[in-house]
Amino acid sequence: MVVIKEGGKRTTVSYPKWLVQERLGRLLKPDESVHHKDGDPLNNKEDNLEVLTQSRHAQLHSKPKEVMEFTCPYCGDVFQKDASTYRNNQVRQGKAGPFCGKRCAGKFSVEPG
Repeated sequence: MVVIKEGGKRTTVSYPKWLVQERLGRLLKPDESVHHKDGDPLNNKEDNLEVLTQSRHAQLHSKPKEVMEFTCPYCGDVFQKDASTYRNNQVRQGKAGPFCGKRCAGKFSVEPG
């Protein structure tokens, strides 16, 4: 971390961000981030650092979602659902399902059985 004066105030920024700002001769915009091209956060060489928008940076670091296939216990339709949602809702909370949609979940919950 590096302490700098920004707009008359002292603030702390990460070392890679400080390096890029020094190289560019300006502060990064609020929607900009510093990305380590090789994925090593300890490699702060100039050719390894690049400025990206925060949304692009988040895309590069996001993991693909795991998808699972299910059969609806009410109507029998086969469908796909995000695995983490299933684990959170059904496994941890002990809920019935998963269902293909709200309609089947609602019908299942009101029928005796």
